[in-house]
Amino acid sequence: SSLTSTLKDVLDHDLKRTNGHCEIPLESADDLREGLTTIEGRSKGLIRFIDAYREYTSLPQPVVRSVRVKELLDKVAQFMKPDFRDSGIVFHHTCQSEYLTIQADEEMIEQVLINLIKNAREALAGQADGRIEVRGSYDEATTYIEVTDNGPGIIAEALEKIFIPFFTTKKGGSGIGLALSRQIMQMHNGTLTAESRPYERTAFRLRF
Repeated sequence: SSLTSTLKDVLDHDLKRTNGHCEIPLESADDLREGLTTIEGRSKGLIRFIDAYREYTSLPQPVVRSVRVKELLDKVAQFMKPDFRDSGIVFHHTCQSEYLTIQADEEMIEQVLINLIKNAREALAGQADGRIEVRGSYDEATTYIEVTDNGPGIIAEALEKIFIPFFTTKKGGSGIGLALSRQIMQMHNGTLTAESRPYERTAFRLRF
């Protein structure tokens, strides 16, 4: 599978680099110190990678019940409130109907929304007119929750890859958040999709 191939490639690359540092002739104490520091850093990187892989492959089965979308969004907004204090970012959430209901594991969907909102907030860092909106809506038998922002967006090439486990465009990112979020939606027989028009509208849509 592509996930197994990705895991093998990353581990092979890091282990070869670490092994290479072990084989470099050491001419001074500084060389030894630098080599050990490099090995330590890559070892920690491998541990973080393996932890992320374990998280991705060990999601529990959803405990499904009826969840009011408005109450869900209110709860997530309250949780995220401290993150927007003094940020200069306008954060707004709405729901088309206070009676709009989904069948879902509330905690798992909360985690998806929190991850998407945090990603949007990070993308808007330093932008003077940053806006994030979370909206619940429906048509006929389908319910949607959409997280949108007006940040720099995602280039078309990356947009095709952002849901691949361990792919990331963020420095220091694990590349696991969006992959986990999509997996959670698939476990709910739903979808998670994205579209982006830079500095105009980037949207992640949960479809139930």
